[in-house]
Amino acid sequence: MLQRLLPRRLDRQVMLLVSLLLGLIIPFFAVHEADKSAIRVVNSAVLQAQALAENIAVTSVEHIVTQDFSSTEQLLLRSARFPGVHQVKISDVEGRVIADVFVDQTGEPVLRYEEQLIDIPGSVNVQLKQVSGQLTVWQPIEGAHVVGWLRLNYSLAEAENIAKQYLYDYMMDGLMMIVMLVALIQLVMRRPLRMLRDAATFAGQLKNKHGQMIPIDSRSLEIEQLGIALNEASVNLFEQDAVIKKTLKALNTQKSAMDEHSIVSITDVDGCITYANQKFVDATGFSRDELLGKKHDIIKSGFHSRRFFSGMWDVISAGGVWHGEILNKSKCGEEVWVNTTIVPFMNESGVPYEYVAIRTDISEQKKVEKELEEKAYSLAQLMDNLEDLVRLRTSELEQANLQLQHLNKVKSEFVSVVSHELRTPLTSIKSFAEILQNDIEELDIDSQKHFLSIINEESDRLGRLINDLLDLQKIDSGKVDWNDRRVNVAELLMSSAELFVQAFSDKGLQFEMTLSESELSVNIDVDRFKQLFVNLLSNALKFTASGTVTVAMAAIGNEVEVSVSDTGLGVPEEELGSIFESFHQVNSSDTREIGGSGLGLAICKDIVEHYSGHIWVESEQGKGSRFVFTLPLAEGSEKTA
Repeated sequence: MLQRLLPRRLDRQVMLLVSLLLGLIIPFFAVHEADKSAIRVVNSAVLQAQALAENIAVTSVEHIVTQDFSSTEQLLLRSARFPGVHQVKISDVEGRVIADVFVDQTGEPVLRYEEQLIDIPGSVNVQLKQVSGQLTVWQPIEGAHVVGWLRLNYSLAEAENIAKQYLYDYMMDGLMMIVMLVALIQLVMRRPLRMLRDAATFAGQLKNKHGQMIPIDSRSLEIEQLGIALNEASVNLFEQDAVIKKTLKALNTQKSAMDEHSIVSITDVDGCITYANQKFVDATGFSRDELLGKKHDIIKSGFHSRRFFSGMWDVISAGGVWHGEILNKSKCGEEVWVNTTIVPFMNESGVPYEYVAIRTDISEQKKVEKELEEKAYSLAQLMDNLEDLVRLRTSELEQANLQLQHLNKVKSEFVSVVSHELRTPLTSIKSFAEILQNDIEELDIDSQKHFLSIINEESDRLGRLINDLLDLQKIDSGKVDWNDRRVNVAELLMSSAELFVQAFSDKGLQFEMTLSESELSVNIDVDRFKQLFVNLLSNALKFTASGTVTVAMAAIGNEVEVSVSDTGLGVPEEELGSIFESFHQVNSSDTREIGGSGLGLAICKDIVEHYSGHIWVESEQGKGSRFVFTLPLAEGSEKTA
């Protein structure tokens, strides 16, 4: 609705916008200044009233003390002629009226005594009260002590009229300023806007692609830049038009060559034929009119299953290129084998809008293949004795293939994880190092220390990743030196846990250890045991935002069982079986943000299994995890049934 009301020309839109802005800002400023002037006028009137009341009070002290009430009345009659005075009244210290003068409608002060007793203020301080343009001043009359009270009623009407005149004057000045500014802006904008209209006309003519140039007006930076951009666009369009024509010529040549060699058809997204070359017409026996608008069902032979074609559609509808061999049937019933490639053409949203099918007739090749198959069958009959050997070899190859697939998967996961984990800290190190190198003189010492600490942390992160990779490679290759000796499990757990006490405290986590038996021993490499336990504690620290991390140890039969429990993110049920695989990471946004190489748990598993132990996890997503491992007790160690 607003767009319909706005003018379409830019200069009028600018004038309207400027007028609206000035119409809002200048009146606001005028009202603000008028208010300040009005406050000054009213304050001045209040000060005058206070000064008058003080003068009357000082002059009337002697009259009240000598009880010369006639002089007091004369004093009030003279004072009431002061502009703005509405009524003046003097009372004794108890509130009995001594003199009362009121200014009538003709502006003359007259004596009257409508009140014999008035309520005087409770304190001896000067008091002011302003209500509806009327100011009341209570002034104590003091000699050696307070001898009476003066009440002066003063009109602020004149001050308010002056304030209104200020507002009117400011508003008129603001209106004149708006008119002058709008006229000035319109004068300044006239030439640039004319240049913009000329540029718009020139831009509309660019479709002719003749490479014309618009004159550049350098008196306005924006207009100059627009002119330069339009000229560049004109040149680019001219050059691109030549390239497009050349490309179209090459494409037409390629299309002609393809039509001479291959059977080509194009279908829309629903599979209806929109184009068929002459070779397609010749191969199917249908006329082009019979083919256009129809689906390829018209040449379906019935040889292939529904699953075959649904698989094909799954590939091409997802944007993939499909390759395969299809048996078609011509109009006269002749079977035609074609080697087919179907290429989807995608729109800007990545959705296919048409499919191009390129086919080669392989009917003769299929005929030869069939003859070879028949001969191969005959040969197979002669090689019955080799059948078992072939089957065994095939089984071995299948197993080898599965192993290769697994290794390929591990390699892909390794490349993905390690490239990410290496790139992330390296990016941070490089970024902050460049900041320090280029801007070190502009950075304070705290910022420099902060950037250096980040570089140090990311370097440590790289070191941990490399160490994990080296450890895993050594374990897998059997090149690890296992320096086994008898150690006390409880002491080893406590010494290792000391490294994390401060980290858990800094993160606000409670850390508890429950070691039911303190004399359990195992034969193990101390460094590998610490690596195993520290990996589990590190995971608990990383994936627990709040709550408790608990370590427990107990003897179960001839084994010691150690568990690390947390109240963190937990592990989805579908990933519990693969969490100890190399480079495996839980697939969730929270864990991806925390990061990790996916090697820690794989190393833990290798260490535990090296000592004939077991490791597993019990977890519920969102409620935490409990990682448990067991190791055989050393001979003579304390046991619990």
